[in-house]
Amino acid sequence: AFDEKGLEEAGLTLYTTPGHSPGHTIFYHEKDNVLMVGDLFTTTEKQLLPPINKFTPNMTESIDNGAVIDSIKPALITSAHGENIVYNETLYPQLVLLFREE
Repeated sequence: AFDEKGLEEAGLTLYTTPGHSPGHTIFYHEKDNVLMVGDLFTTTEKQLLPPINKFTPNMTESIDNGAVIDSIKPALITSAHGENIVYNETLYPQLVLLFREE
């Protein structure tokens, strides 16, 4: 479990985004308008890509949970695997179109 007071003091909001793993979480730092997505996506400087397939038991759930970026609309997205990417409203729909499995 996360220390909610510690998250608040750090200026972070936690979002649960299972799919890559059952308890996968991402963090949003409102002051800097940065979304830290961990393994929710892999990224290039211009595109969101799905997490690594062989390590993701439920790809559809993972991609569906990625919709949270369009409600947050961060200035910058940083992932555990890839480059930082500037948010725009076409990133998530393009990911769904190209990679969603159903």
